[in-house]
Amino acid sequence: MIPTKKTYQFNAKYQTDDLDFAVGVSLFDQNDNMVFSAWNLNECPEDAVIGRDLFDEKDFIKAVKLGMELAKQGYDDVKYVDSTGLYGPKI
Repeated sequence: MIPTKKTYQFNAKYQTDDLDFAVGVSLFDQNDNMVFSAWNLNECPEDAVIGRDLFDEKDFIKAVKLGMELAKQGYDDVKYVDSTGLYGPKI
């Protein structure tokens, strides 16, 4: 029997500027809970500090725990979908 992959899909939602360039992206789980976000820091570089806008140790632990929970549920792969079609795989 060929094992089948169980893929968990995250949905990416982008914030764009006037030229449709991404300035921020958030990933949402299948229950529409935001699990990750990242934003350009070119507007306010003074905000680029650990614990505020930069990925820190707490974010890493949350990501690891989410991965462990998905593995417990039998997922062995993840993907994200960009419904805008601007930056990632389409639905």
